Amino acid sequence: MIDGARAKGFGTELTREPSSELIKSSRGDVINNHHNVYTTLRESAWGQVFAFNELAGTKMVLEKPPGERGNPSFFKPREVKDSDYSRVAKWCNKNGLPTVNKNVIIDCIQELCEENILSPVRHYLEGLRFDPAHHEPQLSHWMVRYLGAKPGSPEERQYIEAVSRLSLIQAVARALNPGCKADSVPILEGCQGIGKSTAIRVLHGAEWFGDALPPMGTKDASDYLRGLWGVELAELSFLRKAIMEVQKAFISRREERFRPAYGREEIVYPRRCVFWGTTNRTDYIKDDTGNRRYLPIKTTKIDFEGLKASRDMLWAEAVYYYNQGEQYWLSEELAVYANEQTNERFEEDPWVEVVQRKLREFTKISLRQACNKSFENINDKDITKEMIRRMSHCLQRAGWRKDGRFNAGPQRNQARFVKDAEKAFEGDNAQERDCF
Repeated sequence: MIDGARAKGFGTELTREPSSELIKSSRGDVINNHHNVYTTLRESAWGQVFAFNELAGTKMVLEKPPGERGNPSFFKPREVKDSDYSRVAKWCNKNGLPTVNKNVIIDCIQELCEENILSPVRHYLEGLRFDPAHHEPQLSHWMVRYLGAKPGSPEERQYIEAVSRLSLIQAVARALNPGCKADSVPILEGCQGIGKSTAIRVLHGAEWFGDALPPMGTKDASDYLRGLWGVELAELSFLRKAIMEVQKAFISRREERFRPAYGREEIVYPRRCVFWGTTNRTDYIKDDTGNRRYLPIKTTKIDFEGLKASRDMLWAEAVYYYNQGEQYWLSEELAVYANEQTNERFEEDPWVEVVQRKLREFTKISLRQACNKSFENINDKDITKEMIRRMSHCLQRAGWRKDGRFNAGPQRNQARFVKDAEKAFEGDNAQERDCF
């Protein structure tokens, strides 16, 4: 953080406008108002102590405060504490502002922080350089080279290369343009213990990586994202279907609105992070809607040392192509391929097989009728809303589609499902293939 700040000129001697004359009372005493306190602090040693870390959304103390004991060379940047306000107040008491109010001190320190903006990730990225005429391009191949992704067809290779590029370019976009749309989630699949999480940590840097996201949709989750650039959605994030809708909405969000613990007012924090998924399963998708954001990538052997050595140049190349205006989402053609990949990751409901077998002779059916015909021991009075929703999902997975409502007969006004002949044929063939 300090190096990035110095690179931006923070901490060097600044050229300031001549200070305004301090406001005095009719008796010639300096008044303890905002103008006088701010001017006094800004033009003293305190002027370079405070800064605002926009990545974490926190006020920072970057240098050893005047009067604090200890060797300045050993001082580590930290967040502002309540004791800092007291220390500034005591300093003001000794330097011409004997009755200064603590609330005035707090307001003035806030303004000093906002004048000195730090953005560690942005500073890091802006300090990188990539020249396609002199540097080896790696952006399209880093997942194959360092994560062990093995394309089995030309189409899969094109897909992996596209995800390799967009995953880093969208992270650059979030760092340089906070709050922009960047909701693609590459999911690294692979055996447990091969180091999928470690690879993401190496890529984003340990200080800007998080893998302990609280339950999505909570204030704690919103607060957790501050200060992070890469956030892992680990295995447990995909295990409960009940949270899938909350998860999708959370991932798509562009900003956080919440009041921090002990905060005086609500804050708006434009997101500066991207999400990655990791799993060792092959059936982690629970819902068949809104899965365009998930981009599965099969990984094998991960080359940590190679990834670490190439990290700076990978991000430099991503910055270069982001500045060239390259899009960081899949083309329409590859989006179709990605959807096919996610469809292969569905956790199949055992009811789907029952529906395919028991409703083979039907061409149109209602949800209640489907329940009755699929399970002979179920009566209408036993059918719950949860069963109706589950049957609707299973019918669609089995090749049926919703087609309005029945207009007459005992099923009048009930949702009508008709068999999609092409999908049903594919499902029958699949069953036949499984038998051999």
